[in-house]
Formats: sequence, C-alpha cells, structure tokens
Amino acid sequence: MNAIELAAAVFAFAAATAWTPGPNNMMLAASGANFGFLRSLPHQAGIVFGMGALLALCLAGFGAVVQAAPRLHVALQLAGAAWLLWLAWRIATARRAEARVQGRPLTFFEAAGFQFVNPKSWTMGVGAAGAFLDPAMPPLLASLVIVLAFLSASCIGIPAWVAFGIGIARVLDTDRRLRIFNVSMGLLLAGSVVFIVDLPL
Repeated sequence: MNAIELAAAVFAFAAATAWTPGPNNMMLAASGANFGFLRSLPHQAGIVFGMGALLALCLAGFGAVVQAAPRLHVALQLAGAAWLLWLAWRIATARRAEARVQGRPLTFFEAAGFQFVNPKSWTMGVGAAGAFLDPAMPPLLASLVIVLAFLSASCIGIPAWVAFGIGIARVLDTDRRLRIFNVSMGLLLAGSVVFIVDLPL
C-alpha cells in the first residue's frame, strides 16, 4: 500500500467513524444551535487538535499500553463517562438567555482534553493504529499520512455538525423549542455512555 492508497483508506475509515453521531458531534450540534458558528470555533479546533494528539499517541504505541492495563483503561472510561454526564446535564439545562449571555461553548482546551477521556475517540485511535500501520512503509511516514488523512476528514465533519445545529436553531425560535432540543441532546449524550463505555463486570 502506497501513501495515497493509505490516505484514501484512512479517510474512508475516519468519515465512517467521525461523521456519525457520537458525543463530539452531539455537542457540536448543540453548540451550533446555542452559540452559532464563530463562538463554536474554539470547540471545533480543540477537537481537531485533541484527536490528532490522541491518534499520534496511539500510533506511537500508547493505545496498546492502555488496552494492556485494565485499571488504566477502566479509569479512563469512568472519567469519560463522568465528563459526558456532566456535559449532558449542562446541555439539557441550558436556556436561551443563559446560552446567549451567561453560558459559553466548550473552550479549546476543554474540547481537546475531552478527547483523552472520550471512549469513542480511543476506539477510533486504537482502531486506526491497529488497522493502518503498514510494516512495509516507514513508521513515521505511515503515522503522518494516517494523522493527516484522519484530520482532513474531521475538518469536514466537524463544521458540518455545527452547521446542522445552526440549521436546527432556525426552527428553535421560542424558549420552549430550544429547551426541548437541549433536553433531547442532553439525553442522547447521556444515553451514549451506555453504548461507548465497556466496563468489565
């Protein structure tokens, strides 16, 4: 597999995973609906940076270390679940006045840091490292191609979800409708914990 073929394969994988509904995308849609595109830019940039850094660590072997250390894996999943539930509560209880005046979208560092406790991000990172590192290609080149292809796909999907939220906001012209939307997004985000956290019984 050459670099172009690798990039195409990773891009397809990233599109299938990063563009589909998940914690990041539900929060992006809610941010777009409540704060608009420009105020959500640090949130978007933080996801790109955090996911790139996490993917680079997985490619360097840290993902395998996490998988091989059950206690660390459980700790990360518990931290991720707690953060997701807190964010779900924050979204569900937002009101129009709070969102526009007192509230704020996630900051760059909050969004970047969330990637390291987001179980879906770990799944994507470890999956990409396991599936696409080609022994026939120099590891540094393969890692660079994988990260760039993944981030290229993310840079398309991330603003699309914010734009989706902005489009939804056009019909959320009353406090009641916005409240229903925020509660729905909060419940979906909280419910995602069940599907992305896989703790040993």
